[in-house]
Amino acid sequence: MKKKIALLVLTMLTLQIFVTGCWDYIEYEQMAQVIGIGVDIDNTTKQLTVSHQYLNPQRSNGAESSGTAPSKIGLAFSATDYSNYGAVATLQQVTLNRMFYGYLKVFILGEEAVQNSLADQIDVLDRTPVIRETAYFLVASGTAEKVLCTVEENSSNPSSQIMCGLLKNAGEIGTAFPVTIHDVAEMLAVGGWEVTIPRVISTAEDSNRTITGGSDDIARIDEKYKGGLKISGMAAFKGDKFAGWLDEKETLGFGWITGKNITAYKVIPDQIGTNQSDMLYFRTSKSGSKIKPELVNNEPVINVDVNVEATLRKYYTNDDSVILEPQAITAIEKELTESIRSDIQAALSQGQTELKSDIFGFGFAFFRKYPKLWNTRYEKIWSDIYPDIPVNVTVKVKVRDTGSNIRRLIVK
Repeated sequence: MKKKIALLVLTMLTLQIFVTGCWDYIEYEQMAQVIGIGVDIDNTTKQLTVSHQYLNPQRSNGAESSGTAPSKIGLAFSATDYSNYGAVATLQQVTLNRMFYGYLKVFILGEEAVQNSLADQIDVLDRTPVIRETAYFLVASGTAEKVLCTVEENSSNPSSQIMCGLLKNAGEIGTAFPVTIHDVAEMLAVGGWEVTIPRVISTAEDSNRTITGGSDDIARIDEKYKGGLKISGMAAFKGDKFAGWLDEKETLGFGWITGKNITAYKVIPDQIGTNQSDMLYFRTSKSGSKIKPELVNNEPVINVDVNVEATLRKYYTNDDSVILEPQAITAIEKELTESIRSDIQAALSQGQTELKSDIFGFGFAFFRKYPKLWNTRYEKIWSDIYPDIPVNVTVKVKVRDTGSNIRRLIVK
């Protein structure tokens, strides 16, 4: 027994000597915590501009500045080179601490950058294991540098944090849908399913730009644009090439088709100048869809079943009764059905006719039902036949709650 105890003690002492901790351990205070990355490409010079946003050292150490809001906002540095790695090396030269990507929140590609191969940027991210695949992926309308460096004067949050919150809100109301770096890599790899990425817009003016840390030909330190940010619409790709944009209506239709759970407000009719007393106000509480491919006369046909539940938030009536008759509810549901169908048709028209990109994943759904037929025949010709594939849409709407206030407000 004593020998066993002695052997156990000797083993523990040996482990204590040789196992001293993580080989790449670094103190928290020695990290430059990168929370946002932006990449722009000048298609004339072929140079890349890589922008990093860091957490402000004062803020990350818990010492809040007593100055104005911009002093609390993440630092933004940018550098230009002919490669991502060269630009990052330049950024490390002007960054005191070692760059750490464990808290990365957003990765943004500028509008010119997406004109090049999307696969090139995903390849760089995939080969950089310190980059989090769970970070959100966005496409900037304009430059990623400007978006990342946008400062909202009345907010103490850095733009990367603001974009995360805006993405969540946009996904709920259907104006854009969040995707991660992993999602983009997956869509690039899967046949019959094209890439879509949310668009971010900066409202800042170039005249409001400041560089408080200085700049030279290749680096800009602590850059800021005073303005705001907006998440609106989606960038659509065909393969790894940019195909075009979806506006908010088309994006909402894309969401109905692909089964996103949308809790959006719908106003019907939505024409400008319509009499307010004729309008219906809804809030969708639940939505989903099923994409059902089939073969008709040996040709592919796509059936899309969309189911939506909604609440009637406001309804004008001259009737003093607070009870809606069944036929009135049926008519109301029909109005909402047609509005949703209009969104879907707008998305289908843009995706099939204009962009000719299978952003809805119809091909992937066909593969799941007919894997052998997809592999032997349709995978090779899908992009050619996709624009002409018939899509049958069925929309079912149920108004679960008509609310308690359906009468006009009485004013003496």
